[in-house]
Amino acid sequence: MPAVVRRVSPSPRRRRYKFRRRHKLHYYIVLMGLSGATLVCVVNTVAFATRGIGLAEVAFGLVLVTALVIFSAFFWGFYMAMSGNVPAGRLKYLLPHGAVGTLSPLFYTINISIDLDRLGQRVNVWSLATSFGCLAILLIQFGMGKAVVRPEPLRILPRTGTDG
Repeated sequence: MPAVVRRVSPSPRRRRYKFRRRHKLHYYIVLMGLSGATLVCVVNTVAFATRGIGLAEVAFGLVLVTALVIFSAFFWGFYMAMSGNVPAGRLKYLLPHGAVGTLSPLFYTINISIDLDRLGQRVNVWSLATSFGCLAILLIQFGMGKAVVRPEPLRILPRTGTDG
């Protein structure tokens, strides 16, 4: 019995999404900041529960590193906004995202000042609260940032005779 050989024509590679774009550096800095903020919350919670001084100092170091990443994301986002590459239709999403974006470095500065005041002591409830507040603001801002860059299909505007 002869073997049946089927010819399969190579299909052209299709893009997974119709309007997919590569991520900018700002996105990856924000992901690093979210990871750091989550780690700060976990370490602060464990340090608060165990009342460990050594773990409290590790948490302070993590807060400093995460604050540096958050400040970098803030300034990089500001640079991207000032470079003028934002479509005018996206400004209604960009302005609230930027307003919430100014709160993230502020909360991390408050968190640093609370932790710096109690350096060498156990984690207090205010440090724990500001850590979770920072994470909540970052998650809200991350959701708002997805609305800023959400690609939409192009809209074709009809030309009239007076357009030139």
